[in-house]
Amino acid sequence: MLELFLLRHAKSSWQSDVPTDHERPLNNRGRRDAPLMGQRMLDRDDIPAVIYCSSSVRATTTAVLVANEIGIAAEDVRRTPEGYTFDAEEVLLLIRQFNDAKTSIMLVGHNPAFTVLANQFSPTAVANVPTCGLLKLVSKAERWTDFKPENTELLYFDYPKNDLVIKGSH
Repeated sequence: MLELFLLRHAKSSWQSDVPTDHERPLNNRGRRDAPLMGQRMLDRDDIPAVIYCSSSVRATTTAVLVANEIGIAAEDVRRTPEGYTFDAEEVLLLIRQFNDAKTSIMLVGHNPAFTVLANQFSPTAVANVPTCGLLKLVSKAERWTDFKPENTELLYFDYPKNDLVIKGSH
């Protein structure tokens, strides 16, 4: 069984002095929300074996703040340039390349990709995965290459302003 946590990066700053989208930092709310979501994961005893994240500043910072809360060293957060995408199919390609030795993985990334994926795996429509929104998907697949909606269900969808808002059928 495989567990995948998809975490949209926390709220970012729209400062005009940041040269590119890739370099946008978190704002104060984002720096507050990321540890909160890490604490919720810890409270549920939902600790991934490894964290991958988009190479963007906002996703990397979110991943490190969550890692600190759940006991994963910042240097063990793996930045991946392929994670800096807004396309759900590209995210699925990345997921299907994960190492099968790790059966519980978190990926920190971006919308609209995560909202599209939420709707592929959710029993009910998800209008939007907000900043710092967390999806837990559980798959009957034995390998990441076989990870797909037909063998995977959304176990929960959580975000800072609401507690557990969508629960799967199990």
